[in-house]
Amino acid sequence: MLTGEVAPNPGGGLVQIRLDFDGQPTQWVSVLISGAGRFAWQGRPTGPARNVEAMAWFRSDGVLATSRSGPLQLRAPGPLVRA
Repeated sequence: MLTGEVAPNPGGGLVQIRLDFDGQPTQWVSVLISGAGRFAWQGRPTGPARNVEAMAWFRSDGVLATSRSGPLQLRAPGPLVRA
């Protein structure tokens, strides 16, 4: 599971997460931001993968500016398989 937090807290909205699993096309997923400013995504790659790089984007809500996280690289001890 990938988790994160938007700060300062926008009080809700959407975060877009770019998921780059090795050897597969890049995926984009949208997740809701909780009232506490937190978000989470859980899922599986479309095929076998051991690594994923993720970045989260918060688009401007008219009050707060657009921002993004740095890349997060995760490596599994074994293949991540589609269930």
